[in-house]
Amino acid sequence: MPRMAERGLRIAARRTLTILALLVAASAAAAGASDATLLRLFLTDGTALVSYGEFARLEDRVVFSMPIGGTSEDPRLQVVTIPTRAVDWDR
Repeated sequence: MPRMAERGLRIAARRTLTILALLVAASAAAAGASDATLLRLFLTDGTALVSYGEFARLEDRVVFSMPIGGTSEDPRLQVVTIPTRAVDWDR
C-alpha cells in the first residue's frame, strides 16, 4: 500500500509542475504581446501600413501581420502580403 501512496504523490507532483509550467508560459506570452513592436511600411503611393512585429521579404513579396482590432494585450492580426515594388524602401 505505501507504494501506491508514493505513486499517487508523484503523479500529483507532476500534474502540479505541469500546471505551473503552463501558467508561467501563458503569463510570459501575455507579457510579450503588450511589448510587441509596431512598425510602419511606407508605400509608394504615400500611405503607410502598420506591421505588428517584423516583416519578411520573400522574393517579390512582403509578408507581415497587421493589427485589425482587439486590445494591445490580445490583438487580432491579419497576415498581409504586398508586392515589394509597392513599398518605398528609401523612406
